[in-house]
Amino acid sequence: MKKVRLLIALSAFVIFSCTNDDLNNVQITPEIIDRESAGPIDFPEGTFYPGDEIDITWSFLLCLCGDWTASTVHIDLYSSNTYVERIAWNYDFWQQEYSYVVGGYLGDNLSIRVTNAENANEYFNGGNFSVISGTVQHNAEVSKPNSNSCEPEEDDTEIIWDSSEIPNATAVRIEIYKGLSFFKTLKASVENDGSMIHDDYNASMQGKGAFRLKFIPIGGQYEPFWSDSFEVVPPSNCQ
Repeated sequence: MKKVRLLIALSAFVIFSCTNDDLNNVQITPEIIDRESAGPIDFPEGTFYPGDEIDITWSFLLCLCGDWTASTVHIDLYSSNTYVERIAWNYDFWQQEYSYVVGGYLGDNLSIRVTNAENANEYFNGGNFSVISGTVQHNAEVSKPNSNSCEPEEDDTEIIWDSSEIPNATAVRIEIYKGLSFFKTLKASVENDGSMIHDDYNASMQGKGAFRLKFIPIGGQYEPFWSDSFEVVPPSNCQ
């Protein structure tokens, strides 16, 4: 597993002021830190796997920019300037570093945004990287849902998968697909312990035909795997 460091390099000897536009244009330079040697290695075209660790580092001098006065920040993942998910809420600005374990969201043109928790108009962006699925083959299967299971709308139901086949994955991302088309994220990250209870199949899925779950292991560079097709029905149908 590799560790990635995203740095905002600012001189400690320069006193400056800046606008929100200046904040938005602060550049973060990616640099990979090999865990074994703790030394920099070549950046591999900005491509990472779920489970890689990224250190997001910023300078305390950013607090001198404009009205940047908050003591906490939000840290978010963006794809092509579109919000994907929140990495950290109300994180201590003065820590100047946050270790982010890459989740299961796969895509190109990804970046990190650090936002003043007290003013959403003050933020800075950094990075330009991709997250791809792993290639390590395995025999993990999903025993539920399946083509014969009853999956109720907005009622408790269980998902069961073979976690022992992906032992180096600390978590999995679970997405819902209708055919080959992405429908929504069921869970961005859930512990890889082989099962979970949820009530997230909503009314928009009822009577809409077959769905499948895609499991993206986080850690271990394992290939994604899929459930059988299933349909969402009224809870009364499962009693």
